[in-house]
Amino acid sequence: MTKKHYCPLRLQMVFCFILGAACAVAIYFGVSRLGTYLIDRYYLDETATLRREQALLESFDDYVQARNLTSEDSDAIGAWAEDMKYAYILIFRSGVLTMEADATGVSQPLEDEDLWYDDQMAYDRYFYPVHFQDGVCAVTVYDFSSARMYTISNVASITLAAIGFLAVILLNNRRLRKRITDISHCVYKVAAGDLELKITESGRDELSDLAMDIDQMRRTLLDQLKKEQEAWQANTDLLRAISHDIRTPMTALLGYLDLVQSHQYETKAQLEQYLAICDAKAQQLRQLTDKLFGYFLVFANRELHLKQEPLDTQLLFTQLFGEEICCLENEGFTVTWERLEQGQTVVTDAVQLQRVVANLFSNIRKYADPAKPVQVQEQLRKGRICVRLSNAVNPVAGAVESNQIGLRTSRKLMQLLGGGLHTSEAKGVFLAELTLPVQPQPEPAAEA
Repeated sequence: MTKKHYCPLRLQMVFCFILGAACAVAIYFGVSRLGTYLIDRYYLDETATLRREQALLESFDDYVQARNLTSEDSDAIGAWAEDMKYAYILIFRSGVLTMEADATGVSQPLEDEDLWYDDQMAYDRYFYPVHFQDGVCAVTVYDFSSARMYTISNVASITLAAIGFLAVILLNNRRLRKRITDISHCVYKVAAGDLELKITESGRDELSDLAMDIDQMRRTLLDQLKKEQEAWQANTDLLRAISHDIRTPMTALLGYLDLVQSHQYETKAQLEQYLAICDAKAQQLRQLTDKLFGYFLVFANRELHLKQEPLDTQLLFTQLFGEEICCLENEGFTVTWERLEQGQTVVTDAVQLQRVVANLFSNIRKYADPAKPVQVQEQLRKGRICVRLSNAVNPVAGAVESNQIGLRTSRKLMQLLGGGLHTSEAKGVFLAELTLPVQPQPEPAAEA
């Protein structure tokens, strides 16, 4: 298959105008030559010409008899010639030309002119005897109506040439309009949901490029929808699996609680064993529900209802970070905490912020190296309070969860709270920066 050369629409229009002009020229000369041939062949035929001239002579004779004209009534004779438009009349008296008239007016020979018609002229022309009041004159008429026929032929040639030119232009415009309409119909069907419809366009110009771009958009949208469907199906399967995982520890928890409530234990040690199992199952349920909450927040595309209120960072961070730091220290971690000297006021939801903090410290427990210190540092930057958590990554902690749902959930929550969460890892150190906007402090009242 030969590859088509690219031809822009502007160049196509130039070709169309050239083709239209060529067609117009061909039509003009063709019709003009045909008209000339028909006029020469039929209209200027000797018999037809003689018939027309004889009819003009008879009309002139009737005109003279009806008005009782003399051969010297030049005004009346000129009026007849003007009405005829394409007649040229010659009047002879006794063989001498006395008057000639046409549509432009009447003229008489000069006194020194001596114009006669001889036998040869009488043989070539048809002379008609006209009875004027002052005598009989020989009259002949030349018919020039063929000039009108040539004019009509020329006008017809120009008109048909113009029609041919416009026909070429309109046919090209119709072709372009049909291509645009076909693309529009395809786009409408795709917009209506028929994403499997392939948008094709013949040619190599801007319209074919447009069709290819639209089809590429269709394929991209189709791929995105397929990926979203696959992701949604995967998330649905994951949620079902988590729901099943929730039911397993829930059943065990309810069973052990039933044993405790019904006093089905023999010793206090057995009771404490049951309570420890219940606590472990409750912690397992908490982790699963947190993960379930994270998937709901990230993939459900729904806004979370927040209960935001102004809080002091000294009290808020002491409660949120203090508890987690104590737990880390009890588990063998070394934690350094650099605090701001003065607390700031932030408007936030303490419950959701606690989820973010718990998630970050949960990652520290999983992936931090307990042999190296964990650093927590509070900073104030351009009207925002920043809490930096950095820790060394434990090389034997294993791979991080593939979808990082915990961090994604935390970022989403911080966005909803009007803050941000930025994480990075470089040279074996994991860094998380949590920021919140600070409310401006009221200026102290001026002393009187």
